[in-house]
Amino acid sequence: MRGDHGTQAVGKDGNRGFALLITVTLLAFLVMLLVSLAALTRVETQVAGNQQNLEQARQNALMALNIAIGQLQKYAGPDARITAEAAITSTAPITNPHYAGVWVVKPDGTVNTAADTWLVSGSEQSGATSAGLLAAGLDPGNDTVAADQVFLVGNHSVATDAANPTPAERTRRIKLTKQDIKAGAGSVAGLGAAATPVMGRYAWWVGDQGVKASLALPDRADEVTYAPWDTQTQRRRIRQQIGSGPNYFRCSTATTASVKEGFDPFTVGTALNNVRTDAQLGYLTPAAGNMADFTRGHYHDFTTTAYAVLANTLPASDANRGLMHDLSLNPGELGAAYVAYANYANYMEAPGSTLSNTDQAYPGIADVDSPRRRYKIVVPSSSAAASGLPDLEFGVTPVMTDFMLQFKVQRTAKNALTVKSRFYVALWNPYSAALAPATTDDLSIEVTGLPQITVTDSAAGSSVSVDLQAALSMPIKGTGGKMRVGLPFGNAQTTSGTQADRSSWLPGRVYGWTTESGTSPSGAMQFYDKNISAQGWTYPV
Repeated sequence: MRGDHGTQAVGKDGNRGFALLITVTLLAFLVMLLVSLAALTRVETQVAGNQQNLEQARQNALMALNIAIGQLQKYAGPDARITAEAAITSTAPITNPHYAGVWVVKPDGTVNTAADTWLVSGSEQSGATSAGLLAAGLDPGNDTVAADQVFLVGNHSVATDAANPTPAERTRRIKLTKQDIKAGAGSVAGLGAAATPVMGRYAWWVGDQGVKASLALPDRADEVTYAPWDTQTQRRRIRQQIGSGPNYFRCSTATTASVKEGFDPFTVGTALNNVRTDAQLGYLTPAAGNMADFTRGHYHDFTTTAYAVLANTLPASDANRGLMHDLSLNPGELGAAYVAYANYANYMEAPGSTLSNTDQAYPGIADVDSPRRRYKIVVPSSSAAASGLPDLEFGVTPVMTDFMLQFKVQRTAKNALTVKSRFYVALWNPYSAALAPATTDDLSIEVTGLPQITVTDSAAGSSVSVDLQAALSMPIKGTGGKMRVGLPFGNAQTTSGTQADRSSWLPGRVYGWTTESGTSPSGAMQFYDKNISAQGWTYPV
């Protein structure tokens, strides 16, 4: 019995210790849980606060963007506006040369010397002036940044070594004063009715992309596969005649010789077609160094795509004021003369073919790779210019280089007066291609405005008037003093000259015509063949 009683007493003491251990463990767990909940609550509160600040910052930035777009539309939106960087306003260096300014063209077509506004934050504020914005601009060369200041374009955008920008690189930065965003008066609980606390700040700057050069211009000559550029030779000529892309850029300083920069568009292949942002230029193979340094060094000079519109500044009353039209889409807006000029196929002989009513080219022009070409003679046409635009005239014709007109008045018998005329004209092909006159071409030289003369017979004491304009028309086919020029090409009037002369009016070649001799001229001026080295001219009697 004692033994049992003793055993039972030991068991009761053990149960009391186990309960205490459980109680302590539960209390520790509860403390840990409370600490965890407190920490979690604190973290969530911080995350919520950070998210609120982030969203507020995003909204402030979005507001700045909307204000910038609004100012851009307000001042630069109308077509008859001019934009440029502040550097254009002075020949001497200025503090903020990369501020974008807008000049408003007045109704009379004139423009003020000073810009009407600068597209930087603060221009939207009431009472802001162009001169005030430029004068109050912060010095980007000063590295010190106050609480209400910010670099919108900083070292990482314009400096090769962001940690150690050069003085020249510092001037390319954009440093602005932040604009306050204030709460409405009395809108914040706990503050006075007139209190307008600052709720945030913003800053914005608009860079003028229209004055930058397009850097990502791929060589697209191989995409032009239609006639007459359907051969490799012709596409090489496109590259010769049109700068399809920038080549090696070069710079020189006082301490270094000419240095290669940038890239060669012919070595990067089709990669340029995929470039859409400045950051993507860094993937191109540079000519020297690296593309990142190049793009930072020319941040304000180049862009992947230059955006600009062509507009004029004619007076407001002019119908052509503002945005210009794309004449490649509607060439007829410049009239019939421009339409004739734009219709290239109408006056250019297609290689491998022969224009109608003309002799075949000699030597032949077999394909588009031939360096020779022939133009069809086209009668000049003109278009009356619209207001403020020049008169247009287009034609493919030879140029008159020499002209002579003689009259001889003689009395052949009693009371009989005879008037004779004699002409000479020289025409020149001024083009770099040959002319291909057709047998149906009717070239003529028209002389107008000839005076009347008075012939006096002193012996008889009488006089008679002679109308030289009428006399000019008599021996020549046609009326009104038109002298018809008979072309030698395939023409029976002459067999002189080489086959090439008779087939094409060669570039730079001058031909001469004289009136026919005899009493019964056929009506056309006679082609006169002359060796270029010969001296003097002879005329029919």
